[in-house]
Order: sequence, then structure tokens, then C-alpha cells
Amino acid sequence: MAPPGTRPKPVGTANKTKKKASVDISKLLAKCREEGAIRLALCKLQISVLPSSVKDLTQLVEIYLYSNKLVSLPAELGQLTALETLGLSENSIHSLPDSLGNLTRLRVLDLRHNKLNDVSRKFHTRTFTFAHWWFHAGAGGGGLEQAPPYRG
Repeated sequence: MAPPGTRPKPVGTANKTKKKASVDISKLLAKCREEGAIRLALCKLQISVLPSSVKDLTQLVEIYLYSNKLVSLPAELGQLTALETLGLSENSIHSLPDSLGNLTRLRVLDLRHNKLNDVSRKFHTRTFTFAHWWFHAGAGGGGLEQAPPYRG
């Protein structure tokens, strides 16, 4: 309870969401590159487009893009060959770029709660040993909860 004569602080995420929506993703990517970070977390920022400049972050081992508004991914994401973890859950992604086949070190792929119909064909042309990958088919989510490790 707030002391008499003062206003209580807002509760919830409404104000945070407005603030996060104005985040400049290009600046965050540039900062990540300058710092040589190996982990990038851009969750719940209402991102609808991932800039192609992501290709400059070749040092990244982990990317988390959970709970955004992504519909597609840039082909340049496939240039991040050191990537081991790619978290894309809770977006609106319809398809994956073929260039993701270049991510041969990828061990964890989370595609739950997107609008994908089939993922397996994208990865059958390369040899992957996933520790974990999650995929729900279509908007209704009627697919795999957790797939066994795929060894192509």
C-alpha cells in the first residue's frame, strides 16, 4: 500500500511493453558486436523484423528471440555458424530460411508456438545432432512437443 498522498507505482507489463516497443534493435545488435557477446536475448520486445545486420554477430553461440512478433527470419541468420542455441518460441514464423541448414553446430532449436507446418525437411539435407528441438505444427500447435535427437 502506498503512503498517504503518494501514487502507487503501476503494476503489470503495460508500461513496460510501450517502453520496450521503442527499443532500437539495430543498436542492440551493434552493442552485442562491439562487446563480443556470445549470447543475445531479445525477448518480449515486440520485434517484427530481425535486421539482416545480425550476420555481423558471428561470435554468437546463443540467440533467444522468444515472445516477439516475428513472421520470418533473415537468410543472413544462416551465417552465424557458431550458433548452438536458437530460441524462437512464441512468434508467428511461417517458414524458415534454407540458410539455417548452415548451422551445423546447432544443438537446441525451439520453434514452439509459431505458425510453421513442417520443419523436418529443412534439416534433412544436413547432419545435425540436436540435444533438444521443439516444434508445434501449424497455428493449432498439434505437432511434436519434444522431438528425439535427430541424426541426419
